[in-house]
Amino acid sequence: MADISGLERRLTEALERMRHAHLVTRQALSEAQAQLDESGGPGAAAAAPDADAAAQAEAEIARLSAALEAAREEGTATARGAEADRAALDEARQEAQAMRAAARLEKVKADEAAANAIARQSRMEAGLDQLRQVNAQLRQNNDALRQAYEDGVTDPELVNVSLKTELEALKAARDADRAEIDGILTALKPLMEETEDA
Repeated sequence: MADISGLERRLTEALERMRHAHLVTRQALSEAQAQLDESGGPGAAAAAPDADAAAQAEAEIARLSAALEAAREEGTATARGAEADRAALDEARQEAQAMRAAARLEKVKADEAAANAIARQSRMEAGLDQLRQVNAQLRQNNDALRQAYEDGVTDPELVNVSLKTELEALKAARDADRAEIDGILTALKPLMEETEDA
């Protein structure tokens, strides 16, 4: 942004120099016209008896013509400089727009990555909660099974429930492990992409 401000300042200064050169040129032309009017025009100056006054008028006209040409050259150079400054300003604005667009894209990617991380964490927490519940049920069933064994009672339904609960515990543990592995793979994916690009 500092580059853009500097270019705008240079462009304003160049335009101010052009205005000044134009004013100086107009003033010089006005003075030359006034001198010509006072002397009665070029023909009258030639007819005037005073040769020194004619020579002075010719010298003044030559000086003013040179000043006018110098002012024109300065105006042309200033216009070229202003055009170059304008082009540089446009380029700087385009670069600034591209940088803002890139920053917005990075923010969207970061927001998406954060949302994915939160979703993974939620899945892992849900899997861990399920695992805790199943393990608690498994402990209760094992306690009941142990008590039945100590009492000498063999209850096939109790053994069946215990086996089902153990299967659910294994499934919940597998789901929790899978969620953790998915989280690790997702975290490693950007590093793997950077390695492939390098």
